Amino acid sequence: MDDANMRKCARDHAAAIERGDLATATADFVAEMRAAVPELAKALPNPIEKAEVLSVDVGDDASVAQIRYTGTDGSAVTIRSHWREVDGQPQIFQGEPV
Repeated sequence: MDDANMRKCARDHAAAIERGDLATATADFVAEMRAAVPELAKALPNPIEKAEVLSVDVGDDASVAQIRYTGTDGSAVTIRSHWREVDGQPQIFQGEPV
């Protein structure tokens, strides 16, 4: 997996969540995970004030990104997302709160 592209995808995903663009954020998931996105979103602060990529561990077959989402009330949740390439583009195939 390309390191620079994976890091950009993680940053872009965090930015989409931060601005409330659920359509773009949902497109980052593999097709079979998209139906689970609303359930995953329930773990996030609402509304979100800031999304920060804490780490990206890029591997050959899969990568892991940790993104902290902070709400306007100061609450925060870190999500660990697991990514793999699908048709040359990193996509999330698993995610959970840390």
